[in-house]
Amino acid sequence: MLLASLFFGQASLASPVYDYKDFKGLIESSLAPRKISASPNIPSSGITSHHLPVAAPLIAEFYLTLKNRRPDIKSFVIIGPDHFEKCHAKFSINNEKIETSFGRLCPDKKIVDDLSVMGANLDKKCFENEHAIGVEANYIKKLYPDASVTPILFSYSARFRNLSKLVKYFTNQDDIFVLGSMDFSHYQKNDKADLIDEISKKKIEALNGQGLELANVDSPATLKLMLDLAKLRSEKAEILDHKNSSFYTGDKNNTTSYFDVFFGNKKN
Repeated sequence: MLLASLFFGQASLASPVYDYKDFKGLIESSLAPRKISASPNIPSSGITSHHLPVAAPLIAEFYLTLKNRRPDIKSFVIIGPDHFEKCHAKFSINNEKIETSFGRLCPDKKIVDDLSVMGANLDKKCFENEHAIGVEANYIKKLYPDASVTPILFSYSARFRNLSKLVKYFTNQDDIFVLGSMDFSHYQKNDKADLIDEISKKKIEALNGQGLELANVDSPATLKLMLDLAKLRSEKAEILDHKNSSFYTGDKNNTTSYFDVFFGNKKN
């Protein structure tokens, strides 16, 4: 059975709020129009960071490039780590509207219902202040104001579980853009982070989701799902960018690293 559902406590009826007032101006300025290189590759899923404010330029580049290549997206699913382990479940979803600095986003009811059948824990409280969802929601609302957004959080304990049912579900949902919200190596000196990231880079390029650890990425389960999904769809990985936080901050002793990645195929 896929990631059995666990329930702890009473869920709140409040919508998750990611108003990000301190970052609203940063998000807007980072999304200033610019020339985007043309490409025949059409992404159906992708990976970017949720590390604001440091990684704002990299996150913005991902979304501006996505908007250029896929202005048609109507439905996003954001998958990321339950950083604070507030959901008390391995696989959680939320069916409430999401409040951002740029307005409200609604989930796709059918996706929520389908994932509930698969064993997802429906929790309306634990998504509050979860930046793995909140950062992406703000960028999406700004560039895709009419799109739906359905959030999923994975516990750290989910990283070694079999995600095959969820992967197969998204394989057959061509109209959904699946977004992996994750940061890669953490708390390492710059040179050590680069070595770890080289391993992660090779796994991404090979669509190899085996052997991933927290040393590689803050949500091994999310990265494995993204790589397995691309592999099942016979897609290729396109690494748009790779940066270490030291590139932006100058601090080479305590770093976080990031990848922007698209998965897809060339236009027919």
